[in-house]
Amino acid sequence: MKNPYVDCYIQRHIRARFQSSMRLRRWQNSFQAIEEALVSGANGMLRWVDCQLHSIERLGDKTKLASVLQDLPRDLTESYIKIFEAIPEVDQPFI
Repeated sequence: MKNPYVDCYIQRHIRARFQSSMRLRRWQNSFQAIEEALVSGANGMLRWVDCQLHSIERLGDKTKLASVLQDLPRDLTESYIKIFEAIPEVDQPFI
């Protein structure tokens, strides 16, 4: 169930992160697409949004953004799985 108050809070969080993160600022031209995808996919989960913003911060190739936004995890469980899968193999013994 969508809650406009929560969605508004999520939008403010996204905007604040864009202002405070140098890595996110390089995606300024795609801000609206990112914001729309994250607000619509969040289902009220601020933590989910934060995980996606961290993933976007780590993107090095601008051509990958569209596919990342189309293939967003459905929930926190999928988000955490993607995060763990992105850990380099050499660092996996430390988790």
